[in-house]
Amino acid sequence: MKKITLSLFVAFASSVAFGQYNQDTTVQLGNSNVALVDQEGVRNTNKILQVGTSDVVIINQSGFYNDNTTTSLGSYNISTVDQVGVSNENSTYQVGLANNGDVDQMGVNNMSNQVQLGMFNSAENFQMGNSNASNQFQMGNSNSATSGQLGNSNTSGQFQMGDSNNAMNIQMGDSNSNSQTQSGNNNFALNNQDGYYNSSEQLQVGNYNLAFNNQSGWVNSSEQTQLGNMNIASSNQSGWLNSSDQLQVGNMNMAMNSQDGNFNSANQIQFGNANSASNDQDGDNNETLQVQLGNMNDAEVTQVGLSNFAYQYQSGNNNSATSTQLGQSNLSIQTQTGYGNNADGMQIGSNNMILQTQNGMSNTALDVQFGVGNAAIVTQNGLGHSHNGLQVGSNNLAIVNQSNF
Repeated sequence: MKKITLSLFVAFASSVAFGQYNQDTTVQLGNSNVALVDQEGVRNTNKILQVGTSDVVIINQSGFYNDNTTTSLGSYNISTVDQVGVSNENSTYQVGLANNGDVDQMGVNNMSNQVQLGMFNSAENFQMGNSNASNQFQMGNSNSATSGQLGNSNTSGQFQMGDSNNAMNIQMGDSNSNSQTQSGNNNFALNNQDGYYNSSEQLQVGNYNLAFNNQSGWVNSSEQTQLGNMNIASSNQSGWLNSSDQLQVGNMNMAMNSQDGNFNSANQIQFGNANSASNDQDGDNNETLQVQLGNMNDAEVTQVGLSNFAYQYQSGNNNSATSTQLGQSNLSIQTQTGYGNNADGMQIGSNNMILQTQNGMSNTALDVQFGVGNAAIVTQNGLGHSHNGLQVGSNNLAIVNQSNF
């Protein structure tokens, strides 16, 4: 009986010990490679493969069920991983020369994936919280990707192909998502999210493009697409359920969007070169659509209040359109086709309407409305027309047609 009891005790002790072990597998092929591994806790797993010369890998694991895989193929690559918590997972894969990967995970169920192919690339990822996910992919030389996640269930994807690109992501809160894709050289993308369920997508194809996104609040969405060179896109959102979509195709275009409030919407579309579009919304349920086809066009919208709508369409070169709406449920539509046209509209009040249409060259239209329910409809066809309109009061109507064709 004593033998049976002793045998059961030994078997039980062995199973407990087996269940608590940490595991490390390190393979080094080459010269002067360094691997430093420190594991504290239960069932942490680490796998290292180094093939090359003077690669350095430093792994620190503290907690339970953390997992790391590091592969370094080349020379002078550095990989550092710190995992504190439970069931964190990281994979670092580096091929080339003098690449640097750094990962810090604190919490539960965080996931990190780093792939670097080339020379002098740098990837940094910091995660504090639970169930965050980060993917970083770089192919080329001297690229930099940085991601910081503080909260829960945030996701980030950073993909860079080319040289000297820079992508930065900062997420604070829960369930935010971000995607940054750069193909070309010397592009820069910055995403900053503070809140819950915000989403951002940034795509840059070309060289020397800049994209900035800042979101504070709940369920805001932003999309920025740049195809060309030296384009600038900026979006700032504060509040709930705001949406922004910026598309730039060409060179040296600038699109600026600012939204402070709830349920605001902005769409900015630019095809051509050196176009400028700006939108500023302060309030709720405002909507802006700006379309620019050509070169050196300028479009500006300012909305303060509720449920205002502004549409600006420019086809040609050197056209300028400005719309200012202060109040509620105002409507402004400005259409320009040609060269050097200028359209300005200001609405203070509610339910006012401005329709300005310009076809030709060097036409000028200015309409100002103070009150409720005023309407101004202006059409200019030809060259050099000028219109100035002022409406003060309620339910005034002005219809102007100018042509010298």
